[in-house]
Amino acid sequence: MKRLIFVLFFTGALVSCGGSSSSSVTYKTAAELIAGLKDAGLTCTGYTPTPKEDRELIQEDAREAGECELDGESLDITIWKDAGQRRQWEGLGKTMGCSMGEAFGITEFDYLNGGTWTISGMSQTLTEELASKFDGDAIHVDC
Repeated sequence: MKRLIFVLFFTGALVSCGGSSSSSVTYKTAAELIAGLKDAGLTCTGYTPTPKEDRELIQEDAREAGECELDGESLDITIWKDAGQRRQWEGLGKTMGCSMGEAFGITEFDYLNGGTWTISGMSQTLTEELASKFDGDAIHVDC
């Protein structure tokens, strides 16, 4: 339940931060994204796909979703069918995100927006490192 609350919180903040990304790379699979991270000197280990029945709202219809570890942090990787689906995910968060997160003491969050892919669930420091070494826009949200 706490993970669901965090994901809803996280997605809510996404909407309040804008929609498009300057990402020049479209990843069609998590394996491609993880290979891109590795090419940038960022090794994401232990990737575990999340079965559709275990995914959060809106995310269940994404192309892929899963988790891996990088620098001691768990990264949530989602490959969206298109940017519209990602915006829909963000919209859900806008209606519930910050208020639900604040109930659990979560007052900020960070993610990397790649247009048709997102990496979430990590610290601001790691998000900024990924944006500088890899691709996508680092988004920081204060509720």
